[in-house]
Amino acid sequence: MRQSTPSPTDTSTDIAEMPEQTSTFEDALLYFFTRIETRLWNSIDARLKEENALDLNSYQVLHAIEKNPHCRPADISAELSVSSGGVTKLLDRLEKEGYLRREANENDRRSSLIVLTDEGEKELAHSHELVQQTVTSILGHVRTLHAPDDADAFLSVLNQFNQVLVTRCWDEDHTEGEAADKGEDKA
Repeated sequence: MRQSTPSPTDTSTDIAEMPEQTSTFEDALLYFFTRIETRLWNSIDARLKEENALDLNSYQVLHAIEKNPHCRPADISAELSVSSGGVTKLLDRLEKEGYLRREANENDRRSSLIVLTDEGEKELAHSHELVQQTVTSILGHVRTLHAPDDADAFLSVLNQFNQVLVTRCWDEDHTEGEAADKGEDKA
């Protein structure tokens, strides 16, 4: 049975939202980050679908290309923290739809460079507007409950958390690569 959604101005804690086993800071952090990511993703993706825009996966890929023109598929994979196979499938589909094109990479013949087409830029701009509207609407509810300094502090903590994860993941990947090069197990 679905519970009613509390109003955006309701600041009470809904006990049903956080299971009792979420008793430590780490448990709560993991619980809320995964729920927030899923709910935010679903909200944005639903809005894009309502407006017949890009799906959120395609939006992220085109946005990564916009931020880093003439990038390689491996750059997109690293930027989005997704597999190269997943990126390749999306690039193939987006190329067929006319949103991007591949160009020869003169520095490395094994890879291509990805460039947005005019149609890709147009579709990305439309989708970007919808994403921004959706996120602004969601965050607007949060901002009405908290002072602007709280929001800035929250973003700062999220940025620090992200940097730790990026550094840790890079260090782990780098260490695994070195061990493999030496024929060693990381264990």
